[in-house]
Amino acid sequence: MLRFYFFARHTVQGIPKLQITPPHYVQLFLKIFCSRFNHPDGMCPDCHGLGKKVRVDIDLFIDKEKSIRDGAITHPNYKIHGYLWRELIALELFDVDKKLKDFTDKELNSLLYSEPFAINDSKKKLTYSKNFEGIARKIEKGVAGKAEDESPDEKKDAYRKYIIYSDCSACNGSRLNDKALSAKINGTSIEQLCQMEQPDVLAFLSEIKDEIAAPILRKAQYLSSQLIDIGVGYISLDRAVSTLSGGESQRVKMAKQLDCNLINLLYILDEPSIGLHPRDTEKLISVLLHLRDKGNSVFVVEHDPEIIKASEWIIDIGPKAGSLGGNVVYSGEPAGIKYTESITGQFLLKKSKASYIR
Repeated sequence: MLRFYFFARHTVQGIPKLQITPPHYVQLFLKIFCSRFNHPDGMCPDCHGLGKKVRVDIDLFIDKEKSIRDGAITHPNYKIHGYLWRELIALELFDVDKKLKDFTDKELNSLLYSEPFAINDSKKKLTYSKNFEGIARKIEKGVAGKAEDESPDEKKDAYRKYIIYSDCSACNGSRLNDKALSAKINGTSIEQLCQMEQPDVLAFLSEIKDEIAAPILRKAQYLSSQLIDIGVGYISLDRAVSTLSGGESQRVKMAKQLDCNLINLLYILDEPSIGLHPRDTEKLISVLLHLRDKGNSVFVVEHDPEIIKASEWIIDIGPKAGSLGGNVVYSGEPAGIKYTESITGQFLLKKSKASYIR
């Protein structure tokens, strides 16, 4: 989900002309709209703002034809001779040589889903104190603490294989609680608003006329207009980050940085033009120059000729790709690259086509 944060300074006793139903503080509405599912006043209590329920696929997670010692727990966290595998055997809570198919329902449920409990003699067995929690329950809690797209790269495959994600039945995937969903401004709920594309969001915000809400509205309108200007106005606020391309993700982050008052920062961007329509390249260049003009340095890895021409300094690495490259072919202002043997220069600034054979 795309996240923006705004904070209200005022207290509203009632604003009937906004037609908020039922009565809510407009600051709270806009604050939840911006911080969305990760704000305690807005998140669904069942899924904690994830919009999804997480459960372990037990059929894949365990092999009932094996014992714990022989690798009955198939998840890579419990691989044979691994840390958690050795710990589970050392605790002696279960018969690790008995096949799981021979476990009673109570034993299997305890192994997989028991509530955390202290192990009195764990220090003697492990040299440190230890609480035991059902292994499936523990993994579900670990995954539920983050969205699927936020999982560490090395664990994503394991999560996708062993974890089943389903829409939260309490919020139907909206990530919001009843209180947040019941608040409406001009007949529109937060969920409906976050499903809109940015031009529609901007139009909605423009219809709200209130002096107290004005500071928050200005900031929300500014960020929404920047997303439009940078070429990602079609993205709604309920889009998962994992569905964004690399270029889209970078442009969304850039739009957020335009409202940052810090200076002397170094921005490093890797092909931010990926997926961008050529007509929006100028808008992207304008954003890059704006970041620079605020007193920052912008380092861009890019192949788009218009962006290269707009730069103040070019560092061309080559002369060719892979093992045939790695050398600085040119370092200087854009105009000077045409006087070099740089392949980039031939394509970029010379009329004749470069004769490059891979």
